[in-house]
Amino acid sequence: MVNFPSYASRGRLSVAMNRAFLSALGCLALGWTGAGRAQNPLQPAVNPLTPLAYSRSQAFDLPLTGSQLYRPAGLWMSFPGQVQWGDPGAKPDPAKLTARIQPGAGTPVGLQLIRVSSPHGIGPDRVVWLDDLPVAQATPAAKERATAQAITSPTLVQGKVDAEKADWFRLKVPAPQTLVFEVIGRRLGSAVDPQITLYDTAGRELRKGHNNDAPGLQGDPRLVFAFAQAGEVLVQVRDTAWAGGGDFHYLLRVADCPAATCAYPLAVRRGTRGRVAFAGQRVEGVQAVEIDVPADPFVDAAQVNPRGVSGQAGSPVTVRLSDHEEKVEAEPNDTPDKATPVSIPSGVTGRIDKRGDVDRYRFKATKDQRLILEGQTAALGSPAEVILTVQDAKGAKLAETNPAQAARLDWKAPADGEYLLQVEHLHLWGGPDEVYRVTLTPFEAGFTLALQADRFEVRHDGTVDIPVLVNRQDYAGPIEISARGPAGVTGSLTIAQGQPAKPAEPAGSLRLSCPANVALGAHGLTVIGSADVNGKKLARAASVMGPIRGGMANLAFPPAGWESGATLAVIERAPFQLTARLEPATPVAPGKEASLVVTAKRAPGFEGEIALSVTGLPANVTAAGVAIAKDKSEARFPVKAAANAAEGKAALVVTGKGKVLDKELAFPAAGVELTIKK
Repeated sequence: MVNFPSYASRGRLSVAMNRAFLSALGCLALGWTGAGRAQNPLQPAVNPLTPLAYSRSQAFDLPLTGSQLYRPAGLWMSFPGQVQWGDPGAKPDPAKLTARIQPGAGTPVGLQLIRVSSPHGIGPDRVVWLDDLPVAQATPAAKERATAQAITSPTLVQGKVDAEKADWFRLKVPAPQTLVFEVIGRRLGSAVDPQITLYDTAGRELRKGHNNDAPGLQGDPRLVFAFAQAGEVLVQVRDTAWAGGGDFHYLLRVADCPAATCAYPLAVRRGTRGRVAFAGQRVEGVQAVEIDVPADPFVDAAQVNPRGVSGQAGSPVTVRLSDHEEKVEAEPNDTPDKATPVSIPSGVTGRIDKRGDVDRYRFKATKDQRLILEGQTAALGSPAEVILTVQDAKGAKLAETNPAQAARLDWKAPADGEYLLQVEHLHLWGGPDEVYRVTLTPFEAGFTLALQADRFEVRHDGTVDIPVLVNRQDYAGPIEISARGPAGVTGSLTIAQGQPAKPAEPAGSLRLSCPANVALGAHGLTVIGSADVNGKKLARAASVMGPIRGGMANLAFPPAGWESGATLAVIERAPFQLTARLEPATPVAPGKEASLVVTAKRAPGFEGEIALSVTGLPANVTAAGVAIAKDKSEARFPVKAAANAAEGKAALVVTGKGKVLDKELAFPAAGVELTIKK
């Protein structure tokens, strides 16, 4: 099954070029909601989900626990589906909540992302795993080998590793068969570095029954084991360093399924019908999946599941969506005379089948034509590490990638003619899952965008500022920033030529305004940058992978479909809005005073006291803040200029603090200009 996200993804400039730009975002707080805005104390605090594995095809109840879970307003999901909340007539419980979810057709087996919103804020990123396999929970009995928990195949077991302990499971194998044992740990964003080992019932490790790092699984293990006869086996799951604790969650997947490492080909052209097969173990005879690829330029990837003869699905693989022709290598292409011809621009997927295998591709270029030649592997699930070499038609080396860096060449053709692109494995390895994709594209000036958070809040009749980071590639001109989000929410930003002034600083902030008629809830949000670059219209969606990685223990490659899936939570209007003015409005002389008059417009239902404070006072000018009393709408207090107050102007900001649901919220009034003049 194939699932195409409904939100946008990044532009198609180099992944390697962007990775350093995005990785710096990972340490930023996921609850950040805009420049100069404090953390919202009424945001829902949602604990890591337990359980976190559910059916992908049947409705399920998702229990949410934490705090501030008042009156759910929305649930953003990275997969299509319908949501119903618990009994609407029940008394709200701020500590727990239940959402009934019906995943939509086409939802793949694999990891998904959710975000819960209330009328007061939006909660953190939380992950769920959707599957076809029966789900079980690890029991206390699993903590000891002598009381190993009985399981059957197929199954998906959710557990948590304790320090200095392993989890044990007893599996009955009814007949000779091959099973795939896979632990999903690091890919959940968990702290666990898992390993899996098979033992006989006497405690002896089975030959070839151990794995702690399978190709393409980002540190997670996968073990394909052929049982020669019926019997029982003990399955041990633990952390490689015997570490453990509250955030050492894992999923143990046992099934008679394919063990695909990646897709083959690794990319298909958008707007076409593609056919995707699989690379890895146990993929012989697995049917390729037909994909109707959308033409939407902001849908960048799909998740595809292999399904074996048993009908049981394997873990998903990623397929990149491309703007140009995508080919598959034609063997034999080991020698220059048999090189696979490719055009520019294009992409090609190949495989280093055996140790020492070398693949060659032939292309034409004109004198001084600047080309980007790039190899892609790990981001698409392949364990291959490749070196790219450009040769002339006679085989002389012209350029080669640095083995210590990403496989990317920014190369200029020295003359008109034919050239060879040679692809080989860095370690001269080969095998069924040593798959790669190379792209050959003309260099294009442009830019990429990123956001410092993946979740934002905007109040009814309010605004939110979203800082935008820009990484430019030989383009210094203006960039128009807009947003694709809920109808009625509007805003735009023009990033001026040459901005940002300093690298890694926001180039500007997109201010979005929300009228009162926009539905409360969690809405998909895509921030898009557009520009006319050398006569070509470019549009790029802002990446949110930096903060997502930061929330997943810096996992290198979260699902590619999450690339630009931000969420905008529309929440209730502020409980009060302040305006401030000076009386008299004329300048205040040293030794004199004026009255600061603050008026509060209260939202229905808010009647509490509003404590006032003033910032921005110049030297030798004082203002003792007061409070707007309960049920009142105005307060005034003196602003006193001492006799030695210097002449000049200052911007005073009045901030009011009031309590909602026992949490203190602060809101400023627009600045008031104070003039000191003799």
